[in-house]
Order: sequence, then C-alpha cells, then structure tokens
Amino acid sequence: NGIMRNRSQTNPRIDQVGTICYRFNKDKLEFLLVRTSDRLWIFPKGNIEENESLWRAAEREAFEEGGVSGEIETEPLTNFLHLKKGLKQEKIELNVAAFLLHVKSCRKPLENHREPTWFDPTEAEKALSEDRSFKYSEEFKRVIRLACGRINE
Repeated sequence: NGIMRNRSQTNPRIDQVGTICYRFNKDKLEFLLVRTSDRLWIFPKGNIEENESLWRAAEREAFEEGGVSGEIETEPLTNFLHLKKGLKQEKIELNVAAFLLHVKSCRKPLENHREPTWFDPTEAEKALSEDRSFKYSEEFKRVIRLACGRINE
C-alpha cells in the first residue's frame, strides 16, 4: 500500500530502493543527486512495485527521477536509513536498499521537479548533509564513501 512504518532492528524490512548513480567526467568521479519535494538533495529512490525485483525498481527510479540509465549492480551496495515526511507530515524512517548504477546515458527525467545534478564525492556529501540531522547526514556520507571504495576497486 506504499505506507511505511518503522521496524525493529531484528526485522529490517526494505521499504524503498535508492540508486547511487555515478559517472566519470574527464576521469573525475561524479554522483547524481535529485531534489526531494522538500528541496533537499537525495539519491534517486522510491517504492518497489509488486513483483518487481529490488534492482529493477532502483533502475526504474534512476530513470524516472534522474533521467539516467546504464549498468546496474543486481546486489545492493548497502542499506541506508532515510527520514521521509509521511502523509500527515509525520516523520517516517525508511530502510533503503542502495544499488550502484554506472550511468551510460542521460535524458530529461520524467519527473520535472527533480533537478538532477552531478556532484563530485565531496560536494555530494555536503549537498546530502544540508538541512539534515547528524544521524542521516552520516548515513549519506557512509554511502558515498562505500560507493567510492567499490567504484575505485
């Protein structure tokens, strides 16, 4: 039904998928971030449709929100916690499975308000930390660092 709830640590459910989209621009690593409805920066992410694999959902979200496609890993790089505003403006903590996607092509995203923008790793960490609490800021920094480690292997 698309409504998320908190879960206990003993049963970490996947609530959404996120896509860590990256490319090399003149040999420099860059990550794609998009805007949330609150104008914060985030990785393209969203809900998993019925009978959709996690990595396919991540691939679809990257295309819908970021206008990008490419080679996606079928196993998650990691999971991260994300605080989202619920229907009644309450805050809901989501467990997001994050997939690496090496971007091969870009076009205008299907969702107009997303403003897909490329950032180097340091800029991405800063952008993802803006107007977020320490806990979630640290989550995003951890994801960027893990991604850099995997990409540079």
